[in-house]
Amino acid sequence: MDTCRASRYFVRRRKNYSKIQELVAYSTFPKLEMVCDCRSHLILCADVVVGPTVDVDTFRKLLFGTLRVASVGTILADAGYDSESNHRFARDGCGVRSVIPPKRGRRTDKLPPTPHRRRMKLYRDYRYGQRSQAETTTSMIKRNLGGFVAARSDRARAQEVGLKVLTHNIMLIAAILPGLFYRASSDPFCC
Repeated sequence: MDTCRASRYFVRRRKNYSKIQELVAYSTFPKLEMVCDCRSHLILCADVVVGPTVDVDTFRKLLFGTLRVASVGTILADAGYDSESNHRFARDGCGVRSVIPPKRGRRTDKLPPTPHRRRMKLYRDYRYGQRSQAETTTSMIKRNLGGFVAARSDRARAQEVGLKVLTHNIMLIAAILPGLFYRASSDPFCC
């Protein structure tokens, strides 16, 4: 069966003017999932998957990758990563405090049935406001390196996004290094 690829906008507009049911395959896109440091915007772990996908399944892989390179006291995650198993894995398995809002699924006034999610619903953690730093990191990548990929295959797209992550980290380190060297040599008689 031959299906064409089209944007969501095109499909929505076409659906409004046509009464014929069409078989349209949505195009895929590279999706960057990352863990970044809130202070420095350095990306500690990144995974590029072919989207659209759910986020819940990649939480463990991202946390494992992060713990291999840095020690983490608290991890702030988007509501897409919310599940009782992810909270248990982070808190009980890795000793990392997880702050994930319980907003996945349908809205309800009832408390979530599981203890970790109930705690998140009752006590809003002030640190969750720092999650906007991850959005800042994404914005930095798009502003400095472009918000698009030119590759055609999914594998090449993933490699290009991985290269953007690496370039972002190198740019941050290159901006920090001169300040460290000048500070070290500014006063030679300092202890």
